[in-house]
Amino acid sequence: MRIKKVLAVGLAATMMMGSSMVALAAEESTATATGGGTGTLEGVVDTDVFNVVLPTVSETTFNYIADPQGLIAKTDQAHYDGKTFGEGTIFFANAAEDKENDYSSSSDKLVAINKSSKPLKLTVTASASVGSTGKDAKLAASETLSESDAEVYLALVDSKDETTVLTGVGQNIEQVLGASPEGAYEYVYDDSAYKYQLKSDVSTYKFAEYSVYITGAASENGWEAATTVPTISVVWAAELAGDEEEVTVETPAQTPAAYVSATKVTSASPSITLSAPQDVTVSSVVLTKKDSSTVTWVADNQYKIEGSTFTVLIDAILTNQVGASFKITFSDGHEEVISIAAE
Repeated sequence: MRIKKVLAVGLAATMMMGSSMVALAAEESTATATGGGTGTLEGVVDTDVFNVVLPTVSETTFNYIADPQGLIAKTDQAHYDGKTFGEGTIFFANAAEDKENDYSSSSDKLVAINKSSKPLKLTVTASASVGSTGKDAKLAASETLSESDAEVYLALVDSKDETTVLTGVGQNIEQVLGASPEGAYEYVYDDSAYKYQLKSDVSTYKFAEYSVYITGAASENGWEAATTVPTISVVWAAELAGDEEEVTVETPAQTPAAYVSATKVTSASPSITLSAPQDVTVSSVVLTKKDSSTVTWVADNQYKIEGSTFTVLIDAILTNQVGASFKITFSDGHEEVISIAAE
């Protein structure tokens, strides 16, 4: 009986010890850890970039000559030392390449270009005013001029061929020009700051633009030597267009930049510079002769390419085929037509 009691006590002790060990193991399997961190904003840039190229204007930009009696033509431009004049009774000095004469009845075009990242609202305010001498020519309300009084017709014509007759009251012509084409702007990190700016080379992009010029005429009769003519005022203003602008935005179609430095060669200048994108090569060169027949040229025979210089090798082609042309086709499909001209 005593043995059984001792055994019972031992078993009880063992059970108690086992229970304590289990409880201790459960407490040691629980663990916690605490961590944390702070966030930083990398940066925010303003993508509403205002960048507009306005024409250079002054108080003399639209100076003109009124010649109601046609004195310039009747004296063979003697007063103007050999300068050439077109037809008309009002003349603006011209310097643009598209003008045939030194003076014509319309001024050179003034062009505004939107290089902003957003659409641009452009306002041109145009007006004309007469003097107060009592011998001032009147402003005509239309191209139909007086047969008895000294009158001057002045009008602003824009790149949409819309005409605004100039009066003594300033008239606003508003246009919204499309934003710069996709890809013309880039994000950069410069001077320890992020920026959104126009790329340094945008020669391959075509930007939205708007142009105007002034045209006019003078009546034939009613003039005196002391008669004064109206003055012209054209003011340009530009701002980024707001979201509320309900104006049709015209964005020009993008055309690839030229891959050549010139579009003609001569016997004296048989070379042109190629400026194709990197890894783009010349695939073929085809001459279209004056008789409309074609010949495919062979490299290092009829032409050669050294670095970026393209040269016609056969001088006889440049002298006998004046008026013909050859087409350079590049590996990306781009084509350039080069004419053969006289020296």
